Amino acid sequence: MWKMFFIFVLFISFSSYGQNINVVGKVIDNEDGHAVSFCNIYDLNQQFGVQSNDKGEFELSSIPSGTFLIFQAIGYINDTV
Repeated sequence: MWKMFFIFVLFISFSSYGQNINVVGKVIDNEDGHAVSFCNIYDLNQQFGVQSNDKGEFELSSIPSGTFLIFQAIGYINDTV
């Protein structure tokens, strides 16, 4: 059965539209609250991407403001924010 996961994202850099931002967050399971390890996080054009660590934490640096991110992990439904 596919599970949903919840993405907790903390925006470290607040900037106006059109500038680059840094995104730091943690990916957790929506049902049990456990970290989702090794989740792939990337933009729609696949120009930027990282993988969450074993604690579900990730950081993307200098991505354009307004970029949509896709979160993909085995056993979970993809999510876009």
